[in-house]
Amino acid sequence: MDAFFRVVDGLRRADGRTTVSAVLDRLAAARPAAEDHRARIAAAGPPLVPLLDPLLPAVVATVHDRQNMLTPQRMAWVAESVWPAGAGRVELRLVEAGLDVRVQSADILAGIARKVASDELNGRGDARLIALLRPYIDTQSVWGDAPSWARMRGNAANTGLRVAG
Repeated sequence: MDAFFRVVDGLRRADGRTTVSAVLDRLAAARPAAEDHRARIAAAGPPLVPLLDPLLPAVVATVHDRQNMLTPQRMAWVAESVWPAGAGRVELRLVEAGLDVRVQSADILAGIARKVASDELNGRGDARLIALLRPYIDTQSVWGDAPSWARMRGNAANTGLRVAG
């Protein structure tokens, strides 16, 4: 993480206020949130899941198509992660994405959610679409822009969907 933010700081110093300045500023401002997130993960002990691998936490909250990262041990981790969250017994079954309408629907909805969130992040948000997305936003998500996050989050409940920025 230190190496990444050293590069960000170096680019910010050398930038000369180009079109990427705002992105570099947002990356630099996100460092405390990134450090807090990493500290929470590290405090839990050696992870089965690599620290920055978003796949397995996302599987806990969504329908997902088959990935070569989903080993039997990692699938067991997913199942164990869901049960304490009050979801009850969960069946995890791999299906072929192209043949399962649930996965296709989830992919379409995830794409729509990503577009709505991206538009909000870039100052082109639609309040009605944000209101429709809000019930599915995990308030514990990591989001790099405080103003757009405050508008998106509103009074959302923690539903388990991960919106990453």
